[in-house]
Amino acid sequence: MSSFDHTTPHPERRAATTSSSSSVTTSGSNAGLAFVVGALVIVVAVMAWFMFGAGAADDSRDVNINVEGVPGAVEGAVEGVGNAAEAAGSAVNDAAQSVGNAAEEAVDGN
Repeated sequence: MSSFDHTTPHPERRAATTSSSSSVTTSGSNAGLAFVVGALVIVVAVMAWFMFGAGAADDSRDVNINVEGVPGAVEGAVEGVGNAAEAAGSAVNDAAQSVGNAAEEAVDGN
């Protein structure tokens, strides 16, 4: 009889083993982020100072605007809108009439 070694596994029956490792290193990203956030804070502070603080007690920025003849201009605009609406209504009516005539001619075969 032949001798068979039971301690050596068969090549097809060997368990496949795989090992992997990963490491994450971060360096320098926090400094860049801090720089960007700091720049944004400064920009917002400067904008707030210009909008709310600069010259708030200065009355030379008051502007008075007087418009004369507004009622006449409004009446003219209303009349113009009314005329445009009438013209649009007439155009729609004419278009509907033309479509109706074209449909009748198509049905009649002319």
